[in-house]
Amino acid sequence: MTESPLPTLNVLCSITGIWKVFSEDRCVYQPETIRVSEGGSVTIPCTYSSSKYEYETVKYSFSWGESSNTYCSNNKTIYIANETSTHNKYQGRLFRNSDGNSESLTIHGLRRTDGPVICCVIIQTRVRHAPYTWRNLYGTSLLFTDELWVDQLHAIPAILGENITIPCYIHYAPWTRMRVHQVIWRKAANCFALNHTDIHTMNISDSTNQQFPLVNYASDLSLRIHNIQKEDENFYCCIARTTQGTFSMKQGTELVIKDTVSTPGLKVTQPEYSMIHKGGSATINCSFNIPQDRHILYISVYWRVDSLQGMYAIHPSEDMIDPRYRGRTTLNGKVDLHISNVQSEDSTLYYCIVMLTLCAKPHIYKSVIEHGQGTRLTVSDLSNNLSESQTEINSVQTLHIILTIRLIVFGIIIVCGILGYRHVRKLIIS
Repeated sequence: MTESPLPTLNVLCSITGIWKVFSEDRCVYQPETIRVSEGGSVTIPCTYSSSKYEYETVKYSFSWGESSNTYCSNNKTIYIANETSTHNKYQGRLFRNSDGNSESLTIHGLRRTDGPVICCVIIQTRVRHAPYTWRNLYGTSLLFTDELWVDQLHAIPAILGENITIPCYIHYAPWTRMRVHQVIWRKAANCFALNHTDIHTMNISDSTNQQFPLVNYASDLSLRIHNIQKEDENFYCCIARTTQGTFSMKQGTELVIKDTVSTPGLKVTQPEYSMIHKGGSATINCSFNIPQDRHILYISVYWRVDSLQGMYAIHPSEDMIDPRYRGRTTLNGKVDLHISNVQSEDSTLYYCIVMLTLCAKPHIYKSVIEHGQGTRLTVSDLSNNLSESQTEINSVQTLHIILTIRLIVFGIIIVCGILGYRHVRKLIIS
């Protein structure tokens, strides 16, 4: 997974267009779910954005809470940063790390009674004003490895006109015999929105839908959409119905579509060419600028092969990565593509795609994407080069021997000529 929330960033561009829409609102971003093990540890990241029109006296701090239901509105406080106060239930088990507009909370010795939803809360204080708080609406759900859960990515990029897959996987408890009997894909702002469109409902026995086919009912409920258009941009929720209840994420996956128009203020740069010897490790650089005065909630980086609609060399979901690159590619410095054990077949174009998740309005995120112009990687075969070099060396050595022999023969001829001349001269004189 190639995704990571970032603290305040150094920026190089000015605000234009779309960025102004986002500049007035406050959001708190957390991952929707994290898989955990009883007795283990978990680190929950949290990033917030605030209005750019703030007084100098405004200060921010974090607190953390837990909730037993879907939302964080009535969470119970478990940690207050300014007071270093910890709830008795979590004494000695919490550790926080703060950096600018980003913070993380680590919980050690996880118990079944923890959470199950951990909520990040931002506290704004200003002289002679009452504290103002805002929080993530859904928090982060702690899902133990032996529980059934539905897994979706928070966002996925797409290029206009391509065929895409929105991953959704269902993980069953080891001992359960429960299975999905119906799958619903919902297009809406979130999975519980009253204003929604069920674009695809399918029973296990039904596999006739051609526009929105599923992949594999056993555990893979991923949705495929053909010929993506701009109006397809929205959140997509995967809902699994079983004999023991209905399971889904809260927010679903945001489908972010890149059309032919450049994203204002966001520019992705990568080199035109790169070269490496076969068997070595290649690193293809990628950099990007973002607008001024923006608190980015989340940054995701993807790399595609051959074309902008090609297979993935880097993707948060391992199953989405081209088998040729699986296990050989990683991100260096969170952006650059690193390929190990490079082969001749890796000689092709590589495209860097950057997705920024921003705050559209309270509790609502909006992502934008931009891509580079591609880097052509050339892989040279070192063994062939060495063989060619050796051949050249052998040719030079052979030529040198031939020239040497010719010089020796020429020298012998000259000596013989001189001796013969002297002998003939003596005969004439005598």
